[in-house]
Amino acid sequence: MESGSGISIDELETLVVEGFKEAYPGIEEGKIVHMARNFAQVLSGIISIGSSLGGDNGINQMDVANALVHSCVWESSLGERLFGNEAEIGAGSMPALTEEEERKYAAEISARVADWLVGINVTKKMGESAFNDFIKGALALGAEAWERDRANIKY
Repeated sequence: MESGSGISIDELETLVVEGFKEAYPGIEEGKIVHMARNFAQVLSGIISIGSSLGGDNGINQMDVANALVHSCVWESSLGERLFGNEAEIGAGSMPALTEEEERKYAAEISARVADWLVGINVTKKMGESAFNDFIKGALALGAEAWERDRANIKY
């Protein structure tokens, strides 16, 4: 089985395991391999989605940022609480978080971003096409309509 960019899932898992070992020194071998294999499956699926879309939309820095934020924040437990169907946000108010919740959400998002950075490094090692497929696939999961022009973003 190939990941969508001409690399087998076994080869992708090997690259992700190496990336996780480099990124997370000190984590025991069995745990790092388990974490890496899980992430390799996710990465393979995202790359396959991006590959199936075809073409090159001229990936830019905002595409990478949008894909990362969607995958690591929007799809996190905090994102679900703030943006999901269960969100109970009144007119412009944010739900109060306990210190324990803040730490839990921050840890989850940081872990997701750290894994995603491994994904960026791995797909770049695989070649520009794999990296572009990774970003396109991640965008297709819900951020494809997000603003792509940094000059248009005001906050």
